[in-house]
Amino acid sequence: MLARRLVTLALFVGAASPLLAQDSTARSGLFVVGAGVSSARGRSAGPAGQLGYEWRAPASRFGIRLAAEYMGDPATSFQLFGSNGSDILPISTVRTTGSRFSLGALTTFALATGRVQPYLISGVMLQHRRIDHRVTRIDPAPASFAFEDGGPESTYKTRDLAFGIQGGLGVRARVGRSWLFTEIRSQSTGSSPFSTRIATPVTFGIQFE
Repeated sequence: MLARRLVTLALFVGAASPLLAQDSTARSGLFVVGAGVSSARGRSAGPAGQLGYEWRAPASRFGIRLAAEYMGDPATSFQLFGSNGSDILPISTVRTTGSRFSLGALTTFALATGRVQPYLISGVMLQHRRIDHRVTRIDPAPASFAFEDGGPESTYKTRDLAFGIQGGLGVRARVGRSWLFTEIRSQSTGSSPFSTRIATPVTFGIQFE
């Protein structure tokens, strides 16, 4: 009776050990650190950075990544025009700078296995955008467009929070216990087609245990 129980226990442990090993592997993950550039519609390229953690079993093509991302919007300038009754004249120059910070949940799917793996990316995110505006009056400006405080310059800030989606393509290469990667994603945020913002970050980095 005792021998039978020992044999049964051995068979149970032998059958369960691959499942236990697979479960342990499934819980393993990789830190993700990357930097690069990002371009937004109507703006030139600015700095971008990504910090996250990805759960990906070696035997699986799927991965789940939680990531925080920063993108800087370079300074841009444009002029505002007004009429003095007979002519259209520039009344001020507006200079804007800004940044975007987002938290995202992504899924990755490897298109191939091996030491070099192209992969697809898709997910959702919550993005906070900050924009600083500096408005400088151009002299001589029409009197009807004078600044309220009477000064030559005015500043103000805008902040907003928006939900968005993203998708893209990446390639990673195995180097020792780590992966070097590069990826490009298209991000779309906004509550309506009229307020939609498109950004395209390109990131180079490393994934390590």
